[in-house]
Amino acid sequence: MDVCVSSFISAYTAADEARIAFRWVKLDSEELTDPNYDFRAEVAAVLLAGELKGPDELVRDIFLAEASLCKAVWAAGQQLTDLGTLLLAQTGAKYLDAFFEGKEQSFDTDCCVVCDNVPSHTLQRIVNELKQKQSSDDLQSKIFLDYFQDQLERAANENSADA
Repeated sequence: MDVCVSSFISAYTAADEARIAFRWVKLDSEELTDPNYDFRAEVAAVLLAGELKGPDELVRDIFLAEASLCKAVWAAGQQLTDLGTLLLAQTGAKYLDAFFEGKEQSFDTDCCVVCDNVPSHTLQRIVNELKQKQSSDDLQSKIFLDYFQDQLERAANENSADA
C-alpha cells in the first residue's frame, strides 16, 4: 500500500476533502479531466479491499465524490455500488443523507446504489437506529425507515427463496 495513501486515510479530516473531491478541469483542448481521479481511486481501492479502515467522514466524502463523477460522465459502476455498501456497513444510519444524496445524483447512480450486497444484519441495524431516533414529525426519518424496512424485507424474501 502506498505510504501517501495510507497516511491520507489515517489522518483524514474534512480539510482534506479537496484531495478526493470531484473536479472537472478543462485542458487546453476541449477535453475535461478530474485531477483527483487517480488518487481518489487509490484511496477507494484501499478502503474497499479492507486494507485500512478510514474515518466515517472519508467514506462519506469519497462516496459523494464518486457519485458526482458518475453523474458527470453519465455512467455508474461497481465501485460506486461498493462504496455505498461500505458507507452503510461502516456508518449505519449516521450518513443516510449522504447515501441518498449520492444515490439520487442521476438515473445511473440511482440504479447503481442499491442494497443488494448490504448484509441483512447491517440493514437491521439501520432500521433499529432509525426507529430509536424517529419522532412523529420527522418525515425524512420515516422515509428512510420505510426504504430500509423494504430493503430488509426484500433481502429476507430472497434468502427464503434461496433456501
